[in-house]
Amino acid sequence: MGAVVYVLTLGLTSGALLVLDALDASPSRALELTVLIAASGCATVTRFVALRSWVFARRARRALKPAVTAIARVGAQLSEERPRRCPRHPFRCPPA
Repeated sequence: MGAVVYVLTLGLTSGALLVLDALDASPSRALELTVLIAASGCATVTRFVALRSWVFARRARRALKPAVTAIARVGAQLSEERPRRCPRHPFRCPPA
C-alpha cells in the first residue's frame, strides 16, 4: 500500500511539471521551481493523509479497541452503582 501512495505522489509532482510544460514551452527556472515546490507540498499532504487513513488505519483501530472496551466496562459499572431516582422523591427512591 505504501508503494501505491509513493506512485500516486510521484505522479502528482510529475503531472504538475507536465502541465506546466504544456502551458509554457520554455518556463523560467523560478516558475518551474514554484510549481515543483507547490506540487511537492501537495504530495506531502496527500502522502500524510493516505498513510494515516489508509495504510495505518487498521493498526490504530486495533490498538484502540481494548481501551474503548475498558472505558465502556467502567462506564457500565459506574451506571450500576448510581442510586435510582424516583419521580416522587427528588433524591432517592425509598428502599424496596
